[in-house]
Amino acid sequence: LQWYRALRPAGLRWALVPSVLLGLFFLLGVTVHFVWPIVATLHLATPRPEDPSFQAVDGLYQLVRARYFLPLGAGAFLCVLLGSAAVAAAILTGRTQFPRWFALCTPALPVFLAYQLAPYVPAPVGGYLRANFLHLIIPILFALSTWLLTRKAPSTPPEPGDLASH
Repeated sequence: LQWYRALRPAGLRWALVPSVLLGLFFLLGVTVHFVWPIVATLHLATPRPEDPSFQAVDGLYQLVRARYFLPLGAGAFLCVLLGSAAVAAAILTGRTQFPRWFALCTPALPVFLAYQLAPYVPAPVGGYLRANFLHLIIPILFALSTWLLTRKAPSTPPEPGDLASH
């Protein structure tokens, strides 16, 4: 809602499209992150093919991966790319409440950079960064946007003879 309001001065289309796409991204991402760790952990907990439960767990793992994780993950990826491009385009119109440089802070670019740079960060920090890159970037982006949207514009001294100065 915060970003929608900040983008709204550029027009309904500029505010609605990225808000819907990024909203879908968050919904799909939460859904994937809720189910996938449970199934993947269960799969890792039964590592031996001779274990009687292995076939059932492996079947569940493969089914969830093929029908759930991959399609929803691809949908989330597409939504974050398109939503981020739409946010950047809206900001670059110059008619939003964000400064133009904030177009670099749409979710896709910082997330991609954090994910790509994490392997070069020494352990154990790099491992945490790679595993949690999205969970770290999104709060930072919202904190930055909150700061931008709530800070006071610098005041300018009144011109000599200005009636407002009296």
